Amino acid sequence: MGSGLVRRMLNNLFGYPLSPPPSRRARRKRKLRGRQRKRSRLRKILVGRDGEECMRCRHSFMRSALTIDHIIPRRDGGSDDPDNLQLLCEKCHREEDATLKGGAHPEKIDWR
Repeated sequence: MGSGLVRRMLNNLFGYPLSPPPSRRARRKRKLRGRQRKRSRLRKILVGRDGEECMRCRHSFMRSALTIDHIIPRRDGGSDDPDNLQLLCEKCHREEDATLKGGAHPEKIDWR
């Protein structure tokens, strides 16, 4: 039996057309939504822990102006655990990325 015949039989059985399987694009969007949910959950945890301030310059910002930053980068074995994450403003995040790309380790940088 061809899949078209099976689909027509099921359409007649249920009385409405069955939707086709999701496309690659739809599956990818669903996967991205899962990542966004995880990021949103982490942001709430970090704001509850640190408040709405940059951990480097200690200025207060709106929640949307803060970025989630890995203390130990994922490429160096860091995890997405809240103990390895911090909230930074855009300026401090750019400066830290430039510093870390220069080869310095986070333990050796005096942020305060």
